[in-house]
Order: sequence, then C-alpha cells, then structure tokens
Amino acid sequence: MNKIKYFLRRKLAYYMRDVNERYLSTRMTEGYQNESGFYAAQAKFSNTTYINHPEIVTVGDKVRVGHFTILDGTGGLEIEEGCHIGSWVGIFTPSPYCGLMFRRRFGLRSSAG
Repeated sequence: MNKIKYFLRRKLAYYMRDVNERYLSTRMTEGYQNESGFYAAQAKFSNTTYINHPEIVTVGDKVRVGHFTILDGTGGLEIEEGCHIGSWVGIFTPSPYCGLMFRRRFGLRSSAG
C-alpha cells in the first residue's frame, strides 16, 4: 500500500510541476505577428500580456511588453519600433463610440454642445 501511495504522490508532483511550468509561469516569447501579416521578429511579449482587439493594434520591431500588461486597441493603438512597456501597465485607447455611449448612459453633455 505504501508503494502505491509513493508512486501516486510522485506522479501527482510530476504533473503539478508540469502544469505549473506550462501554464502558470511567466515567460517572454519572441516574435509577434500582426493581424495584417507583418511579423516583428525581434518583438518580445510576455505570455501574460492581454491584447484587446489585436486586429487594430500595430506593433513595430524591437518592442518589449512586460508581464501582466493590458493593451486595449479599441480606438487604435500603434507601438513603434524600440518601445518598451513595463510590467503591470495598462494602455487604454477608447473609441469615440464608447465615449458617446458613456455620456448617453449617464446623461452627460459634451462641452461643445
């Protein structure tokens, strides 16, 4: 019975370590391909970076984006060559439509009208 428990514990520890290394650990991945097909070979992104609307986000070469970063491309976002974005950063680009819906929902008027 002890041999079975020992074997099961070792198997479980192996699988937990594998899951931890594959899915829970942070790492940098090289290369990024935009939706338009441009491939930035020297761009480095974390596996924990979240990109909202990637079809609108444009990334140049030699870009580095840190861990747990949020890039919101709702209103269009262009990250040019050589830009470094640190960890735990959020870049939000709201579209004019989102601002209009926000103003309508809360009964706000624009300063122009």
